[in-house]
Amino acid sequence: MTTPAQANRGAPAGPSATVTGGDAGPVRGRFPLRAQLLLVLCAVLVVPWFGYGALRAVERQLRGLHADSLVTAAATLAAVLAESPAWPRTEPVGAGALFVHPLAHAMQVDGYVDDWREYLEWADAYGAGGRVTGRTPPAAARFRLLLGEYEGQIYALVDVSDPELVYSPVHRLEQVPGDRVDLVLDDPQGRRRQLIFATAAPGRLIPHTLRRGYTGDDYQPVTNVVGEWQPAPGGYRLEIRIPAHLVGRSLGVVVTDVRAGSGASAVAASAGPDTLRRPGRLLRPSVALTRFAAVVAREPGRRVWALDAGGAVLASAGTLRRSFAQTQRNLLYELVLPPASEDFTDDRAGASRLRGDEVRAALAGRTGAGWHSSADERAVVVTAAAPVGPAGSVRGVVVVEETTGAIQMLQRRALAELVDGTLIALAVVTACLLGFAARLSYRLRRLSHAADKAIDGHGRVVATRVGDGAADEIGDLGRSFSVLLGRLRQYHDYLEGMARRLAHELRTPIAVVRSSLDNLDGELPAAGGGPYLARAREGVERLDLLVNRLFEASRLEQALAVSARETVDLVALVLGCVEGYRGAYPGTRFESGGAAGPLAVSVAPDLVVLALDKLVANAVDFGAPGEPVAVRVDADDTHAVIEVCTRGAPLPAGLEEEVFNSMVSARPGDGDREPHLGLGLYIVRLVAEFHGGRARARNRDDGVCVSIALAISGCA
Repeated sequence: MTTPAQANRGAPAGPSATVTGGDAGPVRGRFPLRAQLLLVLCAVLVVPWFGYGALRAVERQLRGLHADSLVTAAATLAAVLAESPAWPRTEPVGAGALFVHPLAHAMQVDGYVDDWREYLEWADAYGAGGRVTGRTPPAAARFRLLLGEYEGQIYALVDVSDPELVYSPVHRLEQVPGDRVDLVLDDPQGRRRQLIFATAAPGRLIPHTLRRGYTGDDYQPVTNVVGEWQPAPGGYRLEIRIPAHLVGRSLGVVVTDVRAGSGASAVAASAGPDTLRRPGRLLRPSVALTRFAAVVAREPGRRVWALDAGGAVLASAGTLRRSFAQTQRNLLYELVLPPASEDFTDDRAGASRLRGDEVRAALAGRTGAGWHSSADERAVVVTAAAPVGPAGSVRGVVVVEETTGAIQMLQRRALAELVDGTLIALAVVTACLLGFAARLSYRLRRLSHAADKAIDGHGRVVATRVGDGAADEIGDLGRSFSVLLGRLRQYHDYLEGMARRLAHELRTPIAVVRSSLDNLDGELPAAGGGPYLARAREGVERLDLLVNRLFEASRLEQALAVSARETVDLVALVLGCVEGYRGAYPGTRFESGGAAGPLAVSVAPDLVVLALDKLVANAVDFGAPGEPVAVRVDADDTHAVIEVCTRGAPLPAGLEEEVFNSMVSARPGDGDREPHLGLGLYIVRLVAEFHGGRARARNRDDGVCVSIALAISGCA
């Protein structure tokens, strides 16, 4: 019999010490199977990335094919126009040529630029020598000019830079010089006319033409031409509307700026100093060329230009704008691939002259294509140019333009299908993998729990079959565990039966030794062999006591299966035992406490008394000298508890459970005449478990308390 204080004190561990979860090394961190499968699942995300790369490669191929198709269209139209009489057989226009822009709507003649905003970037600047090609025209007498035509009316916007305005009516220009604008044109019959715009004040005005006669010069009003003169920051604006049937093939603008006081004047003209005699050529879109261009421009979103040898626009047809089928908006698609824009700034719409590498290459006799973004960078335009005529005698250029919106829509649709398909596949695969991982994890957890429960806290094998028997690796692992547990149970049963077998086998040799000693004692003289025989008899008695205790423990395990319970008053039973202990241990003071009234419990009284005897014997043997042994009986809703406490050495930390295992003892052998095998607290544990409870040992500040809990089946 041992106490908690001395159990395991330098003693070897019992059988349960070998079944504590193993020693496989430190676990640095858990990485569950589900997390591993999710990590592997992330590899599926590479599929959209490679798909997107493939789409980009397809886009490049489509762009190349798109450019090739536009080059083919431009070259075909250029070849047709080279042999067609519709192409003008003239030399390239000079610097004084003026382009008439096709207008989308009628202009309100009010002297303001609101109606002209989309055409202002195509306005040409002029100075004294004609068109100015630099960034800024000369400081003196400069102006900007725009011409447009809509439904039989030609509109002109003359924006003059003049820091000092001098007004004078037409009839007094010779006497009082003032600022004026002269419009020089040839009518369809080839007659030259000069329209003079001058005014005494801002506002609406009509031009006058000078007629020279025998009686003198006469200014005649031209009533079917309307003008509006309005001051503007740094100068003034003149807006003109003239019927298209009055204008022939030539047109020129001359601006005269008069300095107040000095009478000096500066002149700027559209065709240079000789504009009044030789105005520049008036460029209007060719109807015949427009028809040819319209054939090629029938494709939605395509625009076709016909340029002369100087890059001036002869005709145009079509528009870059087109409508696209609305698709479902998706933020991911818009981030990866922006949708094709229907609303972008068409910076070439209404242009009078086209420039660019592809145009210059075509003028040099080479067919080519180029790319450029719109002014607001919301669209990409493909431009193909082909020369009209052979190299060395190029008479013009055909330009075909389209945006890449169709390619973007195709690519976006393919991307949407790729991403949607990938997401669906990813969702299905994720669900399958998560389900598989959950099932796998559940099976492993169940196997782990079954393996843990197969061995109880005291090292006994309570189940030999674990696992679900499946025909896979986890099933094989469960079967391996079952085989291992079966062998471990056989070994444990062998160890538990060892005490019974030893007790049985040792009785006969001990009886032989005892009888031999008795015979020897009668034959040897008392003086010579007495001490040795006494020591031999003492050893035999100790051996016999050990055998009896081994036999007692084995009989107790067998008796537990057939022990009958009866309802007793546990308080009275314990108090009666305490009175007996006072007589059995006269040198020890006993204290009792706990429940005051009777406590009826269904137990096996002999077993309870046996367990209490072991607890009290341990407390008496290892308690501090002169300190009392306290015995208490308490109860709660489910258990009745018998607790024995003594003051003395505390139980080493972590050994509260080990002290209840069999064959665990650390009692010193020297000077102790009574042998101990560490079966006392083991018997206490068996009694507690037989009654549906458990045995516990705990340290307190001044000693150790050992208790047994008994399940209550009825109380009075």
